[in-house]
Amino acid sequence: MLDILLINPHRFMRPGCIWRGLNQKLPPLGLGYLAAVVEREGFKVRILDLSVWGEGKIRRDLRKVFSRFPARFLGVTATTPEIGSALGVARIYREVHPQSRVVFGGAHPSVMAEELISDPGVDLVLRGEGEDSLPRLLKGENPARIPGVVGKNGEAKTEKIPAPEIVDLDNLPFPAYHLLPMKKYTPPLGGYRELPATSMLISRGCPYRCSFCAPESISRRVRFRSPRAIIEEIKLLQRDFGIREISFYDENFTLNPKQVEELCRRLMDQRIRLSWSCRTRVDLVDAEILGLIRKAGCHQIGYGIESGDEKTLEYLHKDFRLAEIHSALEKTRKAGLEIRASFILGTPGETEESLTRTLELSRHPAIGIAFYNILVPLPGTPIFREALARGDLLSRDFDDYDGSQALLKLPHLSPARAGAAYRQAYRKFYFRPRIWKDRFMRIRSLRDLMTVLRAGKNLCQM
Repeated sequence: MLDILLINPHRFMRPGCIWRGLNQKLPPLGLGYLAAVVEREGFKVRILDLSVWGEGKIRRDLRKVFSRFPARFLGVTATTPEIGSALGVARIYREVHPQSRVVFGGAHPSVMAEELISDPGVDLVLRGEGEDSLPRLLKGENPARIPGVVGKNGEAKTEKIPAPEIVDLDNLPFPAYHLLPMKKYTPPLGGYRELPATSMLISRGCPYRCSFCAPESISRRVRFRSPRAIIEEIKLLQRDFGIREISFYDENFTLNPKQVEELCRRLMDQRIRLSWSCRTRVDLVDAEILGLIRKAGCHQIGYGIESGDEKTLEYLHKDFRLAEIHSALEKTRKAGLEIRASFILGTPGETEESLTRTLELSRHPAIGIAFYNILVPLPGTPIFREALARGDLLSRDFDDYDGSQALLKLPHLSPARAGAAYRQAYRKFYFRPRIWKDRFMRIRSLRDLMTVLRAGKNLCQM
């Protein structure tokens, strides 16, 4: 019997969601770190990543697969759009192994712990970072004495006490990649140049206060890994899994310029052949850092621009202005980096004029890839709380929270108009000869070709 089986649930995407056609499959690094920590403590652990399973396989084989993995604990992670799927998976596991205790963690459970613990299929919820609390549970410690644990019937009384944050990230083992199906992972279409590819993190935490982000789901205390440890992990991925490309999935990759500079110097000095991409803010780049990451192998940078309207940027608490956006776009283009930009449609206060400004900015000639989402009022965010208080939420079914449909009543933008703008944005951006020529020039395999064709079909069906 395992001590714990960790589950990454499958996300069922509805027709009309652009992510259905992008073939994004990334390793669940949070579960990877947890598995590595409990394995280091001597416990038996496995990971089942259902995100790489087809929906047919989940419906057909899940009970049979679960029967092979009895465990004292079942650990399930979930974001908000995945929570329905995660609860369904947990119920099935409990039917197969009724003696197991079900523990939930991750972004959504950290914010909605008190609501989630009322579900009959959930025994415990771990809020925040779980590398300290999970091993203590497995060792048999009373849940009421473990910070960050929420339980039923008075079992855990520390629900308002946060779990301790990992201060020195270098003390964590590398994620348990050997427990993950590494050959099945790829970044989204347009997000890589070489395969095999995977993702990595070089920090934890975010100091910013965007109003669409829940403060309980991510620490405001930023901690950085050392460039030495990052390089060691890259070498492990290359040696054991043949990785040729890495997507650094930190929201603010260039937040610590000294860390990035040393990392780039080490990559170049050690002649590590690696293609890579990253994400950051437009106010965290300059010509020097952009030129350096380009020399070190970066080919693409992602910016969360969100809007082309000053008032909307202010409402979202982005803390940068349109002038900074334009400056970053031009500097990035001059550095020879491809730009992947994301935009939010349908924020409170959105008008036809602000919407038009956003769509026009998104077609800036420097932007090679654009992603659009209709605003998702995630639980725990200021936007969610305001909408709940005003009675403006159109749905509490979290399966709807995939960014493809309007979830808020807005005075100047109907749900139908927001949906039409979402579809129009993708079509106007991608149905241009320059974009399709660029996509086809990047095809390196039959798999790439099929992904491009599938994405095109998805756009046509939106």
